[in-house]
Amino acid sequence: GYTMSMAPTVTLSSDRAAQGSVVALYLTGILDGEPSLETDLGTVWFRRTAGGYMGYIPITYNAEGGDHTLQLTCGSLTQELTLNVMQSEAKTVDVAAEVDIPGAATEYKNAIWPLYTQGSSEKLWQGNFASPVPSAILADYGARLRTDGTITGRATGINYNAAAGTAVTAPQAGTVVYAGTLALTGGTVVIDHGCGVKSYLFGLDAVKVQRGQSLARGEELGTTSEEHTLIWELRIGSKSVDPAAALTGSSGLLYRETM
Repeated sequence: GYTMSMAPTVTLSSDRAAQGSVVALYLTGILDGEPSLETDLGTVWFRRTAGGYMGYIPITYNAEGGDHTLQLTCGSLTQELTLNVMQSEAKTVDVAAEVDIPGAATEYKNAIWPLYTQGSSEKLWQGNFASPVPSAILADYGARLRTDGTITGRATGINYNAAAGTAVTAPQAGTVVYAGTLALTGGTVVIDHGCGVKSYLFGLDAVKVQRGQSLARGEELGTTSEEHTLIWELRIGSKSVDPAAALTGSSGLLYRETM
């Protein structure tokens, strides 16, 4: 007989990340337990790989700048890591005032918020994400939105300047977990890409997919409308991240992707 000794190894895709980024955490050499990560940055879902586990840490647009402590636990392993968040510059974009529809916010909350904690633990995406429309961008992720001279919020996704009737396609493969119309966001499609990662597409006119449907990257979801601006949010759990990095392949979602 013999004894094999394995030393747990924890690797971050980066120990410094800008607001809006995703940082991958790769854990190997574990013989017992399943990992969990305690952090103020957001909920991290882990998936098994051939050599260990991979998790994805969201750094949302308003994450506090500076060092953040990550407390990793897995079986007998307890390890403290430090991740430095860098603040990003935000542009200001003028947008039209939103119409106040009674009950719309509650309807949205009831339909969308439960999705933040649900979904597949498997990784369903492969390769770079793709823009849902070939249109110009009206507001980048994290932009300050201004109406009549007053800042009304921040862009939690990419806002597109898409003409009505433009085909909207799936940014990546996944499963439809919501497809319908909400008073606040119009035609709405939510795609679960696995590991807590979901695409939220708001502002469609006709919705051509249904809940439970499996989608390939680039498959049509519906068309844009005149009434609403098309918005693509990319979230890990409840925390939004910048879709632009997923488009260029620079996101932590693409870290060691073949694993």
